[in-house]
Amino acid sequence: MLADRERLLGNERPRTLTARANLAISYWQAGRTNDAIEIEEHVLADRERPFGNEHPRHLFCS
Repeated sequence: MLADRERLLGNERPRTLTARANLAISYWQAGRTNDAIEIEEHVLADRERPFGNEHPRHLFCS
């Protein structure tokens, strides 16, 4: 599903970012902490590009 969102919507679309953040949560819960952190770092960077780090949408996502 995530791969489909990335392919169809692009990497920086809000729904794609949410899907990736949800995957990070699943990894975290499964004990895959390093994978979860890596994904969340990418999500954070991808959210900052279109919105900026002070934008309210960025502050309250994932």
